[in-house]
Amino acid sequence: MNEKYRAGRISALKYISELTWYYIQEEKRLVDYFESQIEKQMKLHECLEDTAYKKGLYDALKEILDYEKKCRKKGVDKATPED
Repeated sequence: MNEKYRAGRISALKYISELTWYYIQEEKRLVDYFESQIEKQMKLHECLEDTAYKKGLYDALKEILDYEKKCRKKGVDKATPED
């Protein structure tokens, strides 16, 4: 194998490796932001009276947060609702 060809392949693979690492980190930041926005929404509605509406809102948002944290704990990117 030609050394220049080999060097070109190694450079391309190194670039792909760095790009992959970058987007994995970006995905982690996106998940953190997603969770913080849900928590922000819950805090925003703390002032509501304790009604069925508030309970439904909080139950749904908490369920999403719990599911996301459960997936993170398992190290799963995508999981089925049955998990």
